[in-house]
Amino acid sequence: MQEDAGAPSYRTRKNEEYADVIDNLEIRSDGTADFVQLYIDYRFSNKCNFKCITCGPLLSSSHAIEENKIHSRFEGFQPKKAYIEVEHFAEQFDSFSKDIREIYFAGGEPLIMDHHYEILNSFIESQQPVKIRYNTNLSELNYKGIDVVDLWTKINGEVCIGASIDGFDISGETIRFGLDTAVFKQNVQKINNSPKEIRLNFNITFGTTNYETVVDTVRELFSLMPQDREFHITFNPIFGPEYFAVHFLSAWQIERAVNLITKQIDELEAELNQTYKLEPPYNAYNAIKNLRENFLQVIKEAPANHLTVDRKDAILKAIKRLDSQETIRKTNWRRDLPSMYRDWQEILQDESNTNEQ
Repeated sequence: MQEDAGAPSYRTRKNEEYADVIDNLEIRSDGTADFVQLYIDYRFSNKCNFKCITCGPLLSSSHAIEENKIHSRFEGFQPKKAYIEVEHFAEQFDSFSKDIREIYFAGGEPLIMDHHYEILNSFIESQQPVKIRYNTNLSELNYKGIDVVDLWTKINGEVCIGASIDGFDISGETIRFGLDTAVFKQNVQKINNSPKEIRLNFNITFGTTNYETVVDTVRELFSLMPQDREFHITFNPIFGPEYFAVHFLSAWQIERAVNLITKQIDELEAELNQTYKLEPPYNAYNAIKNLRENFLQVIKEAPANHLTVDRKDAILKAIKRLDSQETIRKTNWRRDLPSMYRDWQEILQDESNTNEQ
């Protein structure tokens, strides 16, 4: 679809980026050629130190451990394996790593995975040119005494960090349980102060959990970044579980959200205009543009997404799940995520009124 519309796709971008290899491939008479591993996406395991409320045990070992604790009180419960890990990694990597030009690390949380550091040290030793990208919660820059920022300065190539942050302080720390706001900000500063320029971008996932505070999160990110430092903020909507998705809201709730967020973005634009350039390609211009096109517009279009669950039943199950997690986390999601709790209560009231009629 992207290519049909005249826009570059992932395929065309990579074909252009790796044109020197593609152009020199020796094509056999049957149309095949020798495989060359230029890019790899590594997700070694589900090892993660966070328990985001929108996540689960498949992608987070901390979630898996918690669920085992929650369900252990039931008779006959068999604990599930908490960790899913790659075995015999070193031998596999050595067999194809000589051609790699780009690696993307995700997880789980890649900065607390041993294999990740094996790869970094391998490329530091060989000085093979390589671009390294991350999706990380940015909670740990010193793993087992290893300063990862120091390692990044020794990589022969670009290092790009995509730091996930869905909010700050009590609401953000409830959504992404494990987040320490002060530590996150310190780690941003450490990266910005690195002698090697490390690209630092931010990913905000939004839904019923935080749509009212996303603009405030963007404002906070601007306060953390130097004015002359290029960075991007990406907005990713939640699609499941659906009770965390904006299309779960009632039509009148979405209309209220659109009005609120429009006002918030207008206010932020006025604030940024006092300090930053608001014409392309500068950070503030891109942030406001993305807020309108990739955040606000998604919420405007939310009613077009059809629900696949019964809303009342889904909310009751969600409340049961969050309450069971609180027995271990000692948090209070009703207090710490007040807009989500309000929205759910309004939906339950709407459903009750409809049934009475």
